[in-house]
Amino acid sequence: MTDKLFFQEIFQAQGGYLEKIQGTSRFGYENKPAFSTQYDFFEDFQSRGQVPGNSLDIFDFTSLTWILRKEAQANTFYSPAYFFKGLLAFFRLDLGSFQAFIYRLDPESGQEKEVCQLDLRRDLKLFYGLLGPDLTFYALEDLEESKIFHLLYPFESSFSLKDNESLEYFDGEFFYGSAWHEEELEGPDYRYYNHFQVRDKTGQVIFEKLGTPYQSPKGDYILL
Repeated sequence: MTDKLFFQEIFQAQGGYLEKIQGTSRFGYENKPAFSTQYDFFEDFQSRGQVPGNSLDIFDFTSLTWILRKEAQANTFYSPAYFFKGLLAFFRLDLGSFQAFIYRLDPESGQEKEVCQLDLRRDLKLFYGLLGPDLTFYALEDLEESKIFHLLYPFESSFSLKDNESLEYFDGEFFYGSAWHEEELEGPDYRYYNHFQVRDKTGQVIFEKLGTPYQSPKGDYILL
């Protein structure tokens, strides 16, 4: 082993896997215990009436410090961290009161601010998330052959999506997302491609083009 190899060991706040936050290379987050999806957490809650909850820790790779530590509490689900316009964000679901709380976090000062508090639907099968560039809170409802997108904040709207369609971005006026396609060719070969889609507030597709949207390190989106 060469003596030119150096590393610094950082103590994990909760222990587990530290994942980089999409849209930035500076910050990472960790949820512990790890639930593969919100559905696992909700199903456990439904079966037992109470779950231990999960924690949320946010790490700054520049300063090598933990800038947020949220301890696990009963019936509380913390989302992964998101990066919007230079600020970090996350949400907390309280399964006891069926409420959602959205927070902004200034990474420079470590100051945390509650943005809003919302009443949740009592259908715990919904998957909740945030879209950028501003804090847009949504719920996704899975059906047998499709899904329904419910925008809950900053205003309410609902529309259907096909199983192969997803949304990645909302600028306050239009939704941006993609639809994946897989075509069988001769033999074992197949062709896989994406269509970039723009929708209005009602969910109507108003523009479509071959390509895939990706979030850049600056937090904006590029089309490949």
